[in-house]
Amino acid sequence: MGRIKRLRIGNKVLGIKIMVMKPVFTWGFSSFAWKWDLEQFKKGEYWNIRHYPFFDFDTTRLERVRWFIVDYKDFFPDYAILKTSAGYHLIGLEPLYWRTIVDLMLRALNYGLDTMFFRICVLRGFAVLRYGSKGKKPKPRLIECSNMYLWNRFIKSRAKFLVMYETTNW
Repeated sequence: MGRIKRLRIGNKVLGIKIMVMKPVFTWGFSSFAWKWDLEQFKKGEYWNIRHYPFFDFDTTRLERVRWFIVDYKDFFPDYAILKTSAGYHLIGLEPLYWRTIVDLMLRALNYGLDTMFFRICVLRGFAVLRYGSKGKKPKPRLIECSNMYLWNRFIKSRAKFLVMYETTNW
């Protein structure tokens, strides 16, 4: 059975376009640092809980991601960069308060942060980065890491925060 990924309906003369996307389900990491932070989030506390900083730089060169890390090195003593089919994921390996992460996301827009990722994160109050495959796209792979011990600890801790979420295959 074939999957319809995109269906475009519209009238070019009138300038009307409607795009219907079939959702794709995949695995991702949520940004909550610890279980306590998730519990506080469920109680309505948003700004003063800790998250791992996640950034999705789609259609951006690796050099721009590195420039962002250098320019804000005080917030990224340890980090990991993952290569995706569309760009790069940057993960800070030290938790920060959500208020600080949103401020960094605003600044990262100048370096090529995906604007849809930013909007969804602010709307949700937390971030999710894809870890599984997405349709025919492979899962992101680690290409650079400043501290492998912290990366391994991060990966083990994410087992509790692995979520299946709905996305679209643009």
